[in-house]
Amino acid sequence: GYVKSIDEARKSIKKKWTEPLDEYEKAVKAQTARINEVRDKIDRQVKEYETSVKVAKQKRITEWWQNNGISAFPIGKVMDERYLNATYKDAMWQKDLQAKKEKIRSDLAAIAQLSPAEKVDWCLTQYQKTMDLGSTLEAWEREQEYRRRAEELKAQEEARKQAEVKAASETVPPATATVPPVTQEEKLYRRAFKV
Repeated sequence: GYVKSIDEARKSIKKKWTEPLDEYEKAVKAQTARINEVRDKIDRQVKEYETSVKVAKQKRITEWWQNNGISAFPIGKVMDERYLNATYKDAMWQKDLQAKKEKIRSDLAAIAQLSPAEKVDWCLTQYQKTMDLGSTLEAWEREQEYRRRAEELKAQEEARKQAEVKAASETVPPATATVPPVTQEEKLYRRAFKV
């Protein structure tokens, strides 16, 4: 009845009043979707452009190092990601790489002055890994200490084995008692003392 008709009238009036709002919300959602689509497209294009600029800059840096750097050290060993930033100008990264090149040369000259030749070779190999003279020399000292300890342990083990062999050779094996045959005279004495 009556309650149902009032409720239906309420719903009908509400629908008429909210119809413009619903239309507006649909229009706003459609516009927002178009704006987001354009924004995402621009975002992709900007990122692609930035990537292409960084790739081109990386190529310039690599070529510069190949022409002006030290061939034993690949660009990856001296490269700093900051070089690829747009604010890091070519003159800045070139100056930085030049300074790194000079430091490497200085470090290599210091290593070349070392002796013996084994130390020079070992330190050159280690330096190529670390590119740090101080840590390379510290690693050499640790390596030498490790070798000394290993030699000491080996000598101690060898001395222990030699002592065991010497002790074993000095130990007299238990003598097998050989009893001389009993003479006729001894047999007589033994009988005489029997009670």
